[in-house]
Amino acid sequence: MLVFKDFQMHDANGIGVYVGTYKKYNEGSLYGMWIDLEAVSDAEEFFKVCRALHSDEADPEFMFQDFQGFPDELYHESMNTEDIERILKYVALDDDERKMLEDYYECYGGNFEDDELDRAKERCVGCYDSFQDYADQCADEELACMNAPEFCTRYFDYEAYARDLKYDYSVGSHGYIFNDNY
Repeated sequence: MLVFKDFQMHDANGIGVYVGTYKKYNEGSLYGMWIDLEAVSDAEEFFKVCRALHSDEADPEFMFQDFQGFPDELYHESMNTEDIERILKYVALDDDERKMLEDYYECYGGNFEDDELDRAKERCVGCYDSFQDYADQCADEELACMNAPEFCTRYFDYEAYARDLKYDYSVGSHGYIFNDNY
């Protein structure tokens, strides 16, 4: 027996979608429910919950009226099984992978194809508080490789180095840095 409270979102910061129907919406009703995507096992179960929620309609046409907790690129007002499976793949990631993927989308766009997380990982050089921190690390490594005397670092222009280096990288809002030339 399906129990709606098992699938209803209770966490204001959770990952979910608000599911209504076009029929209800066109009749002036916003009746629906926030479905917790972390509570469903797959798209089949998700749509089973949606159908049970709107069992008063013979063939409900679901309208996903709002969403939270996953990238905009994955959301559509009308979603099919494949779309929900993409979102559920995102839900299955750990927090660091989610943030990296969000930054990757921010920098390059995307629609969560199977290999996008792998591409993001390949292009990612790390997560830093600022691009300057990354550039400083690179500069220090370069100076060390050149066996530059320590006094040279006092004369090295770290800000100019960071400015020039940034032409080859993209930075997301979570601090993940990606190599554009990969």
